[in-house]
Amino acid sequence: MHGVSIGGALASGAAVSRPGVNCTVDQTFTSAQIMAGNSAQLVSPLLPSWVASSVTARCFPTEVADVRWPGMLTDGYNNLQKAAQIKGYYFVLWARSDHMMPASFAEKLIEAQFEAVVERCQVAENVAGMSDKELKVAMTKLGITHRSSSTLNPAASRAKMEKAVLNAAQNAKLATYTKHFSASMQGDHGSFFGEDPRTSKVYYNYLKNIGCLEVKPPLDMRGKSGRFVPYKSARHQTVLK
Repeated sequence: MHGVSIGGALASGAAVSRPGVNCTVDQTFTSAQIMAGNSAQLVSPLLPSWVASSVTARCFPTEVADVRWPGMLTDGYNNLQKAAQIKGYYFVLWARSDHMMPASFAEKLIEAQFEAVVERCQVAENVAGMSDKELKVAMTKLGITHRSSSTLNPAASRAKMEKAVLNAAQNAKLATYTKHFSASMQGDHGSFFGEDPRTSKVYYNYLKNIGCLEVKPPLDMRGKSGRFVPYKSARHQTVLK
């Protein structure tokens, strides 16, 4: 799932309700109330942020049930809370000149996901209860797949994989996690990551690393112009799985 702006809330909701679904939030807010307060300041510094937040709270209430969706409650588009609940892969994109959805929103979202991953993977019982797929996702999130280690051997035992996850969780760093699971792009709100060569490359490598892209045969990452052009070669095929 890839959600842009308010679509990030929908993508996050889908990833939470369908554990294991991968999610990318692109120029997305932390919650409707926080976004409203920030937007109010952009409209007029004289408009108190609490006014906009109060209106938003009425438009997007929390803890409201709907008979059409048994067991589900509204959360006021709380993407920060969802970020901590998503168990699939999670990636955050933001625009460096975006005043509507500033970098602080993206930083809080990736931090919420990081803290949830580390907290879960520091407990042996949690790691032991993971399915093989969940364990592999945890290994990738914690950077184990980038290390030269016997635990990466397909024949390695489940016990060694669990131990690797527990050890990695103890030493995990937010800065490292942010580097691999987020990226900023040029422009303001509504910018397209594909127009930023650096961001395109980071996101492309991320999708390839988690198994969402397959390139046959492997291609040169830089074209004649020096720009990252994975989709413009007649001799190669990039397949979205």
